[in-house]
Amino acid sequence: MSIKAALFDLDGTLLDTQRLYDDVNQQLINEYGNKKEYDIESRKEVLGRPAPFVNKYLLDKFEIKLSLEEYSKIKNERLIELFKNCKPMEGAKEITGNLKKKYGLKLAVCTSSPRTLWDIKINNHKEWFKDDFDLIITGDDKRIKKGKPNPDIFILAAQELGFKPEECIVFEDAVNGVEAGINSQAKVVVAIPNPNFRKNIENLEYDKNKTKLCILNSFNDFDYSLI
Repeated sequence: MSIKAALFDLDGTLLDTQRLYDDVNQQLINEYGNKKEYDIESRKEVLGRPAPFVNKYLLDKFEIKLSLEEYSKIKNERLIELFKNCKPMEGAKEITGNLKKKYGLKLAVCTSSPRTLWDIKINNHKEWFKDDFDLIITGDDKRIKKGKPNPDIFILAAQELGFKPEECIVFEDAVNGVEAGINSQAKVVVAIPNPNFRKNIENLEYDKNKTKLCILNSFNDFDYSLI
């Protein structure tokens, strides 16, 4: 078996939380900014990136009349309430269980979210993450110098699990995350994107001799022969 480990993004990949970010960002743009639509292009730019980058980008683009600290505080307060009841993405539990127990892979979560938000998101799913995952790396880990689309978090996860990135399969939903997986030189990158971003992922340039990119509609379409 050539694949030894599976590295998973969290928001929009394992947990249905990305739409919650989208909703809260639009609320804050309407309340404190220029009231423009939080459009597809803006979402593409920020999805998968660390919170400091995202919040600064939104403040500037949508002319939000708050300091970065104020914006981050209000945003996190609203998100925390929504995260308490977040659900798994369709097929997520099944695929992690199969990869862990049937195929014997090591599993890691590689999320741009800080540890504080991670703890809230998984509060109702502690058993799942405890049973299936060997490693959790959050976006505020000091060892990560650059966030997605840079490959740092995936390279670090592979190293911590004792493997090379070339022995890993990466699961992502965001364009920036898919790029990070490709840039890490993972053997396989599986994208399960919002349909609005499918074309952006299809148009990514990468070395097809090093990485196989698979774009799926859901985890239910995953082909286990890839590992």
